[in-house]
Amino acid sequence: MNAPSTQHDKHPSDATQSILPRNVDRAVEVLIAISHDLLTLTHKEHESLNTLDHMRFAYAQREKDALAARYAQASEEFRGRLGAFRMADRGLIANLNAVQNELKNITESNNRIIDDIKRKTQATTGSSLFIAQEMGQRTPLKTKAANTDEYQSLRGGVADAAIHD
Repeated sequence: MNAPSTQHDKHPSDATQSILPRNVDRAVEVLIAISHDLLTLTHKEHESLNTLDHMRFAYAQREKDALAARYAQASEEFRGRLGAFRMADRGLIANLNAVQNELKNITESNNRIIDDIKRKTQATTGSSLFIAQEMGQRTPLKTKAANTDEYQSLRGGVADAAIHD
């Protein structure tokens, strides 16, 4: 589905290389393919978040960054040629809308999970800090001088024992 477009399909007026071909139906197909790829990575992120596999999430996130930039450029090109896309095949447009709606829903779900993780982490951190502070108030800390005196008395006791033997 992700067939490469040829150079003659590109817009010659673009300063940067266009992602979408000139042919509107083909351009919608390319945008659908990019959206599907992004959706696949977003599903990987979702699974990683649900299983608390943070390494897998980080790798998916890294992969998604480059693809999201490509998607953003393709979307910008689409908006810039909106009038031409009104002539695109209705079935392709319906497919594009369906993929983008699914992408929106899974992204919103992922964002809710991330917000929950943040909230739980903040609560745990706050609780841990409170417990540490409470323990610190109950248990006096020994000063370095006290530790040194204790060490010297133990050392002297060992030396005294050696002299008396």
